[in-house]
Amino acid sequence: MSFYGGLKTSNGKIVLHRKYRVSLGKITVCVEVPRSKIDSIIGVKRRVLSQFIRIRDLGEVEELDFLDLPFKVYVTDYYPKVIELPVYLIENDSFMGLGLNLTIMCIGRSRYEVHFIDNKNRLVTSIGSDVAIAELKFSDSALLGSLRYSRPLEALSTNVELELLIEHSIPFNVSIMRRKLAVMDRPGSLAFQFEFQNVERPVVIVSYFKDIDPDKVVSALGFKPPVILGGAWEDLNVRLRLQMNLKSGRILRDELGISVKSEVAAR
Repeated sequence: MSFYGGLKTSNGKIVLHRKYRVSLGKITVCVEVPRSKIDSIIGVKRRVLSQFIRIRDLGEVEELDFLDLPFKVYVTDYYPKVIELPVYLIENDSFMGLGLNLTIMCIGRSRYEVHFIDNKNRLVTSIGSDVAIAELKFSDSALLGSLRYSRPLEALSTNVELELLIEHSIPFNVSIMRRKLAVMDRPGSLAFQFEFQNVERPVVIVSYFKDIDPDKVVSALGFKPPVILGGAWEDLNVRLRLQMNLKSGRILRDELGISVKSEVAAR
């Protein structure tokens, strides 16, 4: 597959079209809503904060290894939007400070592990003879489970819902994404599944440093927001909630927490 300026991949290597001075590092880009009064007055709608941390100078090279290193992608329809990626920076003293250095970003496949907090993997809500039970397990980067709902003819409940709550907290702001996993309006049982997002194969993205943007990275990966990849899951508060809605208007809930760990899968 060919990329910018003759860059290509061959046998798991990134091949440049000539020798360049290259540094290995990590880039962090955060897009957030400005909070200062000055920003509001001059009409700034969003602020992009970019940082490159140099890990090692590789000297002049013409061939690079794909970076099987941890990364984070957290891009939703809300702010902040954050990416942390292992990168190669093409050094050029003429462009330093202008953001025109070419940056080669590497994103690999992730392997996820889910742990149920307090070893709780079962949710129950009930009132009288109205009962809902959700049982969960984790397998092959997916949450799997079943929801059972029973109620008598003279039922006290109208339906039950199971949803995944993904909470991201920063100072002065908390955003919560909700993913409905199952909804039942009638008694019975239902299987459900939630698969963690992943790239189909390792991806190389090339951009000028100044143009790196979380939304553009997600688009280059072939996704649309919301997108959570890699170690971004480890920064989130993730819960599963079973909710029974009653005819009286009351709501009964049971919740459990999960922790999600990620590592780059071997190619």
